[in-house]
Formats: sequence, C-alpha cells, structure tokens
Amino acid sequence: MTSSKEQHHLYKYYVEPQAVSDLTRRTLVLVLAGGEGSRLKNLTKWRAKPAVPFGGKYRIIDFALSNCINSGLRRIGVLTQYKSHSLIRHLQRAWGFMRPEIGEFVEIIPAQQRLRPEWYQGTADAIYQNLDIIYRHEPDYVLVLGGDHIYTMNYAKMLAAHVQADAELTVGCIEVPVAEAREFGVMSVDEDFRITKFSEKPANPESMPGKPGIALASMGIYIFSMEFLTKALIQDAEDDISQHDFGKNIIPAAVENAKSIAYPFLNSLGEPAYWRDVGSLYSYWKANIELCDIEPELNLYERDWPIWTYQAQSPPAKFAFDDDTRRGQAIDSLVAGGCIISGAKVKRSVIFFNTQIETGTYIRESVILPKVRVGRNCKLLRCIVDKGTVIPDNFQVGVDLEEDRKRFLVTDEGIVLVDSGLARLGPMIAGLIRMRSSAPIHTAIFTQGHVDHAFGLKSFLAEGQPSPRIIGHRAMPARFARYEKTAGHNVAINARQFGGTVRASTDSAVADGYHTFETPALPPTELYETRLDLTVGGARFEV
Repeated sequence: MTSSKEQHHLYKYYVEPQAVSDLTRRTLVLVLAGGEGSRLKNLTKWRAKPAVPFGGKYRIIDFALSNCINSGLRRIGVLTQYKSHSLIRHLQRAWGFMRPEIGEFVEIIPAQQRLRPEWYQGTADAIYQNLDIIYRHEPDYVLVLGGDHIYTMNYAKMLAAHVQADAELTVGCIEVPVAEAREFGVMSVDEDFRITKFSEKPANPESMPGKPGIALASMGIYIFSMEFLTKALIQDAEDDISQHDFGKNIIPAAVENAKSIAYPFLNSLGEPAYWRDVGSLYSYWKANIELCDIEPELNLYERDWPIWTYQAQSPPAKFAFDDDTRRGQAIDSLVAGGCIISGAKVKRSVIFFNTQIETGTYIRESVILPKVRVGRNCKLLRCIVDKGTVIPDNFQVGVDLEEDRKRFLVTDEGIVLVDSGLARLGPMIAGLIRMRSSAPIHTAIFTQGHVDHAFGLKSFLAEGQPSPRIIGHRAMPARFARYEKTAGHNVAINARQFGGTVRASTDSAVADGYHTFETPALPPTELYETRLDLTVGGARFEV
C-alpha cells in the first residue's frame, strides 16, 4: 500500500532529477547511435537499433539519454549513421526541451565525412571524425556510451569514481557468469579494480578476484580524460592496421599505457544491477516480456528516475465488452495509450500505443508494436509484431512453428517475427525508377481483386504508388497484376510466387498497354508473397 509520504511525492507535478554539478558540467556525453543492429533482423530494416520501440511507449535510446538527464549530465551529442531518419525524428520530438543557451542540449551529430571522404570506420573513428566539435565544448571528461542497451544507471557516480581514482580511462562493467562472458569484452582486474588485461570475446574468460565463476564484462560505457582521449584517437587514426574500434583497439592499448580502472555496475544491495543487451530478437522479446512480472527488475514506475520519451497525444487505453463470450481484458500486461482491446484477451504481453485488437482474439507472451490492427478470432503466441502490421481475421502465429517458418522468421527459441516494413518499398522503388530513367515515367499500376489484405495494404496500392513486393492474405482465388509501359522504355516484370516458382513473366519488348498475369488459386487461409523484378530502360530493380 502507498504510504502518505509516497502519496505526497506522487502529488507533485514535477520530478527532481539530480542537479548539475561542476563535475558533470565539465563532462561531455557522446552516445554512439549509428549501429545497424543486424541481429534484430527486420526490426532494423528501416530504422537504427537505438530507434527500435521498447516497453510499450519508448525507444531503446531513451534509456541512455534518460540516465544522462537524471544523472545531471546535460551536454549530450548523439552520433548517427545507419538509417537514421526514424531516430533523428524521435530525438527532435522527444529531446528538444533543453535550453542550449545555458549549455544544456541533446545535439544530433550525423556522419558527415568531416576529415576524409569516408563514413565512420568504427566506434573510435566516429569520435575521431568529430574531434573539432568536441573541442568546441572544451570538456575535461568525455563519457562515451552506446544507445542500444536497456538499464537505469547514475553516471555521476561512475564519473566521481573516475576522478577519485585519478584514472585516464574508466570502463563500466557488469558481473556475469563466465559461460555468458564469452559474448562480451572481459576485464581482468586486480584487487583495486585496476584493469590488467582486456580480452574481446575470449574463449576462456578470466574470473574476478575472490569470485570464481564470475567475470567482469564491458557494458560499452567509457569515461575518458579529454587529453588522454585525444592522444589515443590520433594514434589510432594513424595506425593503418587498426579497426578503429574502442573494444578491439583503444581499450586494449589504454590498459597497456594508461591508468585504466573498471567500475562494476551494482545495485543498492551490492548485487549486479539490471542491464540488458537487446541485440537479438530473443533477448529483445524477453526483456519486454520481463516488464510484465509482478515486480520486474526494471521499474518503469520509479518517479525519481523517470524514462523520458516523446508522448503521443493518445486517449487512454479502452477495454470493451463484458459478456461471458466476449470480454476485453489484459492480465499481467502493459497496455499503452490509444489501444482498444475489444472483446479480446491479452495475457503477459506488451501492447504498444494506438493498437486495436478485435473480438475473439487471444494474445499471450507477445510484443505488439505501435499502430497494429489484429482482426477477429486470431491467436498470437510468443511473437513480435512490427509497427503498422494488419493481421487478418482467423490468423494464427506461434501455434504451428513449422508452418510459421514458411512465412516468417522464427528464432531458435521459437519466437516468431511478423513484420510489415515491406509495404513501404513500393513508393521507394518507384522513386528510384524515376531518378534513374531518362524518360518520363507513366504510372505503374498493380491491381488485386477480392483480397483481404494483411500487413498494412488496404488495396494493391493506389495509382501512383506501385508496390514491387506485396504480402497479403488470400480470401478469394484469383489475383491479377498488370503494368503500364513507361514512355520510351520497355518494362519487363517477373512475378514470382512464394517459394520461388515463376508464375508469369513478360517479354522485354512488349507493346504499349496493359498486360495481365493470373496466379493459381491458394487456400483461403494461406499467406502468400509476390516479388516483382522490374527492368526499366536497362536498369534492373529486384526486391
């Protein structure tokens, strides 16, 4: 039960993060947010890993940035590179509330080829290419961290430990079993936590002094004294055989030549604190589902350490119907604003904002990203459904994994990824054709009749928006695709049904006008995929 003191604390209409100190003001934070995150598969097909949604309403990068604000660190640069549009848009909306006039900011630093005509060649090179921007802020200390982990941490304590030890480098570390440490950079330390050796993903990790079976794994959080960082980056840039990476080059060299200490990340009980690397589909799914525990390790409701993000203007979540055969309910779940659970049952799942779930549907242990529509009488078990996906009536995921593997990506742990990013490829390819063709382009029209479309397609797309790759749910037997020849160029199209069989193709020397292809009928419940290869004026586009 909430105490009167806690209730009074909740009554305040503001929170009180840690005050800015002289030490934190002399520190510049650089968040490395340009990673591809390829192990997340299609979740990072159109967005950088730090921009992937998490926890019902947040993005992954919100946790690192919130840690900065709550720690009193207000001078922050975010380095972007890989497919950064979604990330930059989020940073502009969510993190533009500080006042740069008084030296408080979240500054977006995209890859710009500032020093040479090359993009970032590694994590260290990303910092090196922006040294002139760093100099402009005249920091005494630089905190470098990744924007792709989930945790809450007071960086000010780590910064104080760095200064107190008179160190040139401090590495944030987490205690992990030796068997798990093989996936991380591992610190060998003495009794004073001075780093004696750094090993990147060692086959036989070394245990901590006095803790057999426990190793110190790097969290990818580094504090550098500015003078040392500058020298280390310049030396690394001049090394032709270096990979220009902190974990592979900078840190091992610093251990040999500078005072480097490890900072174990512990909670108030002196135990390893909550920290999750959500770099794989399974770890991402698991970290989300853990939030549904009665007392989760990560407390999103901690008022003294809020997680800041962009707040969409959505109405409260709504649960409709209370009949014996139709009752909207969510048990041990997180349901964000704007959601409507209409006569459906949700159990131990995370439902992101503006999602609608229709009557008769059952969802268990699933992560449903924003703006998803789930039809009637569906069953979704242990799956991740990407943003904007439309699930048709009577659809099942996670019930028959062998069948799921024919249609979706399924992890070794049995987690199914249902994604809808493909629906956005049509306008992009159309734009590529227009840019690369020297002649005016007429509209390429694809029509589909009698199909109840899944995954974001309400029709085969309107005139002017050709879709080279379409996923839909078969409701009636016949499907037709047709195209119009471009002015002055012949168009060749190959339509391939899921599984690689060529169903129909055209000649590259066809006459003007429309051409129609018919594919065989599919069972009413079968999901199909069609891929189209387009050749326009000799330029070939395959999706």
